[in-house]
Amino acid sequence: LYGSEGTLKYRFDTDTLYFGSSSASEITEVVVPEDDEGGWRVEEEFINAIRGIEPIEFTTFEAGVKYMEFTDAVLTSAETGELVSC
Repeated sequence: LYGSEGTLKYRFDTDTLYFGSSSASEITEVVVPEDDEGGWRVEEEFINAIRGIEPIEFTTFEAGVKYMEFTDAVLTSAETGELVSC
């Protein structure tokens, strides 16, 4: 993710986040405190909803549109190396 003040890079293979400010010559690893770590539960939530363990949660249309605008901006930024507003 490229922005006017820096760059964020996430490596899925190592689950590692990196940041470099626009004034820095390189990016460095960001240590995320354990309390702030999130998890990917999409599949687990889906299975649990089918089993009746968790309630089904629906995304609003507006939230879905905002998410897709953000996702499109991330892709465009990655492809061009430019700042993209959404």
